[in-house]
Amino acid sequence: MTSIILLCLAVLTAAVLGYFNWLKGVAEREALQQRTVLDVVEAGSSRWSNRLNLWLARTNGGRRLKRRLQRAGLPWRVIDVTLGLAALALGTYVVASHFISWWFALMLSGGVIWLSMNFFTSRESKRREAFVAQLPEIARVLSNATSAGLALRSAIRMVSDDLAEPGGSEMRRLSEELDVGTPLNDALNNLQDRLPSRELSLLTRTLIIQARAGGAVVTALRGMSVTLESRKDLRREIRTMLSGAVFTSWIVLMLGVGSLLMLNLIAPGTLNRMTTSLIGQVTLIAAVLLYALGFFLVRKTTKIDL
Repeated sequence: MTSIILLCLAVLTAAVLGYFNWLKGVAEREALQQRTVLDVVEAGSSRWSNRLNLWLARTNGGRRLKRRLQRAGLPWRVIDVTLGLAALALGTYVVASHFISWWFALMLSGGVIWLSMNFFTSRESKRREAFVAQLPEIARVLSNATSAGLALRSAIRMVSDDLAEPGGSEMRRLSEELDVGTPLNDALNNLQDRLPSRELSLLTRTLIIQARAGGAVVTALRGMSVTLESRKDLRREIRTMLSGAVFTSWIVLMLGVGSLLMLNLIAPGTLNRMTTSLIGQVTLIAAVLLYALGFFLVRKTTKIDL
């Protein structure tokens, strides 16, 4: 029974990922078939899914989800992610309800949603860390470009052409905002909102102060490059030191799930009997809470504010 559950969940996950990739391919193909930007806008606005996506993106939850997708660098629409999560939760509930009680199946569906949102958080963190790792190079290129006589906007455009992802796309977006007349202060604040970090805040504040008050921009950027490089090395050392504790937190979480699956594998039907009796339900809830508490306590000790 356990193998059937795992197989169904794997097939459902592959189907959801395939659906997202198919949507992305369809959107790219249709965009290539259009001749003008106006055609793309008119065709997109006439579809019910795009209208529903626009309405959903205007809600509070839709705005938060859209911001998370942008921070994670995922080209998915809010409506696609919402429908995908709903389908994943429903499929998990339908499969799990055949083996455990309905309210434990509902809790399991909520756990699947939590894991999915944790995936977005992980993507945000990895993309932010990758961008922070590129900040010393960004400051160095900006310093070299401005010392050669280029304006700050031209230097930003040069950085966007030279850097790999995610720095290239973010600096390109910053350059495009400046080209359409967005003030430098607002454009840098938008960049800080997409990729919040102390290192980026340090760089953006320096650029804003230099743009307002003037001064030795080249000297400030060169000093900033050295400072950011030092912080980059420090973050790498701390991450290496704490990698064992982070791995331990996930082991704690997997031990609880693995022990239940192993118990049901040894004695088939154990999970069903446990979730339908009062003593089993209390025991299972207590175990879940203890494992979750251990997971969060270990993760709490590995978070160091630099």
